[in-house]
Amino acid sequence: MIAALEHIRPGDVLVINAFGFEGRAVIGDNLAQRFDVFGAVGAIVDGYVRDGAIIERLGFPVFARGLTPAGPFKNGPGTIGESVAIGGVVVEPGDIVVADADGVIVIPPHRAEEALAAVKEIVAREADLDAEVETLRRKAA
Repeated sequence: MIAALEHIRPGDVLVINAFGFEGRAVIGDNLAQRFDVFGAVGAIVDGYVRDGAIIERLGFPVFARGLTPAGPFKNGPGTIGESVAIGGVVVEPGDIVVADADGVIVIPPHRAEEALAAVKEIVAREADLDAEVETLRRKAA
């Protein structure tokens, strides 16, 4: 993870395949802060992290399988700038990664416009459903 610092470009999302390993954290608050300072905008970890409450207060988004108090190893196998499979999805360098509390989605750049159109349709449909619920609420009051 430390070697990745010299490769971060502003706006990067780090996608880290730790194979779901539960025995140790892959990153903690110190490394999350460094990712942020070097220009990354978030990290997706197929493994565990530590210092979750501190990382949340930092405002650097980290999405992981879980939390553990066991600190990360300082060395180990890894590659930078290559395809990685996490959660059964292959992520290529340059893919668009979007995450929130409900999950993570990976969008290949050539499908970005298609994905945006689909999202706009979903948002419009959900707004209609919300309006319908509000109408029902008013009638019930």
